[in-house]
Amino acid sequence: MATGYVLRSHAWKDGYTAFHSGTGDTHLLDHLTGEVLSCLLRQPLSLEELTSSITGKASAELDSDSVQAFENALASLQRVQLIEPVHP
Repeated sequence: MATGYVLRSHAWKDGYTAFHSGTGDTHLLDHLTGEVLSCLLRQPLSLEELTSSITGKASAELDSDSVQAFENALASLQRVQLIEPVHP
């Protein structure tokens, strides 16, 4: 997320909400997407690091549907500009 903006998120029983102060938008997120966002707000992580942090397993240990769910969560967050890719 760009410097100078505040992103507030809140976990609910059925998912998460995220408010971006720069756009004024509030987003409704499913549980996995909210967990991914929460992890990324703490520090930038690779897909491998995210899957390990959330599931306790390496992405290679997950089935293809689970890996796809993580990839979809990242794409969704990028699409609504709550995260940006970080290139080393």
